[in-house]
Amino acid sequence: MDQPDYKEDKLSLENDLYQQITWLSIIESITSRFKDSSIIVSPEDLKKISGGYFSKSPWKNFEIHRDDQIANIILKSYCAIYSKSTTGQVKVISFYSDSENEWIRFRMIELLNRYSQKLIEFDWNDNLITLSDINDEKKWVFQLSHLELNLLQEFFESILDELYNIETDLANKEEQEKKAIDEAISNYILNNGSYNTSSLVIDETTNIFDLLEKPEDIEKFLFKYEENIIANFKNGYQNIERLIINLNIEKRILSLLFDTIVKHSNMNIFVTHLYILKNRIHIFQLIYFYSIIMVLSINENNSNLYHLIYNFFDKMGLFSTDNNVYILNNLSNKNELFNETFSDINANSNQFFTERVLITQTLETNLDILSKANNELIDIKSKTDFKNLYIRLQNYEYFDVNMNNIV
Repeated sequence: MDQPDYKEDKLSLENDLYQQITWLSIIESITSRFKDSSIIVSPEDLKKISGGYFSKSPWKNFEIHRDDQIANIILKSYCAIYSKSTTGQVKVISFYSDSENEWIRFRMIELLNRYSQKLIEFDWNDNLITLSDINDEKKWVFQLSHLELNLLQEFFESILDELYNIETDLANKEEQEKKAIDEAISNYILNNGSYNTSSLVIDETTNIFDLLEKPEDIEKFLFKYEENIIANFKNGYQNIERLIINLNIEKRILSLLFDTIVKHSNMNIFVTHLYILKNRIHIFQLIYFYSIIMVLSINENNSNLYHLIYNFFDKMGLFSTDNNVYILNNLSNKNELFNETFSDINANSNQFFTERVLITQTLETNLDILSKANNELIDIKSKTDFKNLYIRLQNYEYFDVNMNNIV
């Protein structure tokens, strides 16, 4: 009988740490410690004491092998510790229940959770072990010998000691990496000058949302020129609404990239990740800049400029949120696609930067619209200095990222 799953509370052990335990070493140490105590049963001994097919002994229903698990510590008082045959990771401890006349299997990680929360009791007078439900709705009581209780207690303590050491080493490593990253950030800013880094001050307390232009500006323009847009470019109105949604998702992506770099990038790829982030901020600012021009060009009856930017955005997939939602989910879940996500972002940024050339050339012959855009932003009380943004976009040195550094 398999024990039902239980919800793990806030104190539950993390699976990634659990998997780092040197299980084979702990099993070997425990086995060596109690090998002469006559409480451990070998598979050969098991055949002798099973009592044959018609025996009522609990060993009749005992399974040495269970799926991909094998019992590598078997105790005389009907208790067995099962490990995964390929990795040695302990998965289950099984006890025989006299009241239920069957073997009851408990997941090892659940037992460790209970032990750390004092939900496993050792009665040294009557030699009983009591396992309490996480929700304290049920208890199981099993009779073992004094030495067997000692073995289980030492087993639990050995695992928790190793978990503590793993957590301590991990915390020390993270602290060292944080200091190294902070030093690298300081050196990067020092070597590149304050101008190049003025749009991105890397600091754990910084809210990157405050450093970026607001898509709400485009939305205000959209509402302001709504009648004109619908009258002349009816289908475009809904796509511009989707564009605004996409820009807001893009801001969230940039925030997560920022957090990921500061907190998780190791020193081998830190600078590369930083370049990808700075390039992506540049692309975000270009999209914002072009979007303001695109909406304003409708009111200025400049359909050529409008269609040039609109068609470019359409080609880049900016009227669909699918790609950004996919990237956002990857970053939010912190899954194994960490470097692949950075690669995808870099490839998308490179394509946008390369193919924007025609828009740049066209704007150079329409500089008057930049002054009008700046005045319009002032009218809607935007905090964006449009002329300054234009200069920064013109002077930005796009980083040529070596993808071999992160794959």
